[in-house]
Amino acid sequence: MAEQGTHKPCVRGSIPLAAKFLMENLLSRIESTIQKHSMVTPGERILVACSGGADSIALFHLLGKLAPRLKLRLNLLHFDHALRKGSEKDLEFVRMIARKAKAPFYGKRRKANQVVFQKGLSPEESARESRYQFFEAVAKKTRIRKIALGHHLDDQAETVLMRMIQGTGLRGLQGIRPVMKRGRLTLIRPLIELSRKEIREFLKERKIRYREDETNRSQRFLRNRIRHLLIPLLEEEFNPQIREALGRLAETVTQESAGLDDWIKNAWKKYLRSRRNGTVWLDREAILLLPAMLQFRLLDYFLHLVDPRSGLDYEAWGRIEEGLRKRRFRISLPRSLDLLLTPKKLTIKKTG
Repeated sequence: MAEQGTHKPCVRGSIPLAAKFLMENLLSRIESTIQKHSMVTPGERILVACSGGADSIALFHLLGKLAPRLKLRLNLLHFDHALRKGSEKDLEFVRMIARKAKAPFYGKRRKANQVVFQKGLSPEESARESRYQFFEAVAKKTRIRKIALGHHLDDQAETVLMRMIQGTGLRGLQGIRPVMKRGRLTLIRPLIELSRKEIREFLKERKIRYREDETNRSQRFLRNRIRHLLIPLLEEEFNPQIREALGRLAETVTQESAGLDDWIKNAWKKYLRSRRNGTVWLDREAILLLPAMLQFRLLDYFLHLVDPRSGLDYEAWGRIEEGLRKRRFRISLPRSLDLLLTPKKLTIKKTG
């Protein structure tokens, strides 16, 4: 990861008017995003996840400018996945940023000889899981449950396109949610409505250094091909505002999906006959009267009720939807779960 920007400190009073205007514009929009999604409350302590790259460095600096106004106390958080040579320099770079800002710092480097990829996950997915395990450990230690992440509008557009290409439903089209619960953690993304270009311009104008990950340019990864090939093509040939359009799509789908989730929260007890010892019995007849989308959401909810780590993907749902037309049907699902349909009941059972 190469370092970008200048090593010269920014002299007070030397910042051009255009740079001041850009920063105030970004701060105003970030504050609006924070308020719209109820991301923080005054006096709250926040863990800012920082890789040392442009986005997370900008996040820390911009939140730092808003902190007095919003009465926030910021802490820096860094996890080194040890997946590439020289990544340990990122850890020291972020530690230095924290020291200069006099912010509490929590960092960890996973030793290369301790890297064990979790079953069924790619190296990148396994690294992400390890990172969140570290986040959870720090959150438990500090009693800070809120973590700010540096995802922005371009990340959102790339994610929506990637999921469309791979095939997805409503949940996939939500893309990167501005606020998301993950266990006891609440993840917030204050930059989600800013573009990558605006973030880089801010860093350049303010002469703020950051580290550049060379793998972001590799065409080996689908996300990078979408970023460097597909989005520029869509932007040039179809819609100059494609990033904003995909961002609006994600926001609209998120609102509609939230409506379905609210229905489930209010209605699920109506369909539950019994719950005991890792097994739930549901009213078959009542469930079969529901539209397919509500059946999917309801069964996904009950799977999570039996095992919070589980869920219903669209491949399994396709088989279940076909099986619901039969008098008797059985299917085994991940996390040692069985779904069993009989003439009167639908049962979800933990088998292991």
